[in-house]
Amino acid sequence: QRAKVSQLEALIAKLRMEIKELQAIVPSKEREEKRTTMEWRLNTRISMQKTAIADLQAKLAALTEDHRHKTQSLKALLDYKEKMEENLELYKSKSSLYLKELREAEDEKERYLELLKDIRAQQKDHSQYIQDMEYAARARDQALQGFQELAENWRISQAADM
Repeated sequence: QRAKVSQLEALIAKLRMEIKELQAIVPSKEREEKRTTMEWRLNTRISMQKTAIADLQAKLAALTEDHRHKTQSLKALLDYKEKMEENLELYKSKSSLYLKELREAEDEKERYLELLKDIRAQQKDHSQYIQDMEYAARARDQALQGFQELAENWRISQAADM
């Protein structure tokens, strides 16, 4: 677009030079008529070129504005992408922390399950011990009762013998 503008300005300068040369060559009345005709033609061409330049400038302004909007949109998207990448890194670090805590909790759960097994085994041993002691106590009570009956029977037999 700038090149076209430069070309148009160069063309205008060239045409002006041609007009001056023609004015120097043509006699004055003819020169005046030709000059008027040439000016009219030049003015027409200049007007057409100015219109073309104005159209090109309007297109350039529209393209520049469109480019500005696209640049702003791209910048906003890049900022959003950067923010999302930061969030992703944050989530990754939190996720790894949560996974570590989960593994530790699972390890602790395993330790508690082992302790529970040990406690149940000890409880079973204690229950067996208690059962054995209860059985021994019953056996002792039965033996004691048997000895008491035997002693009672012996006393009765001693008292009967006397």
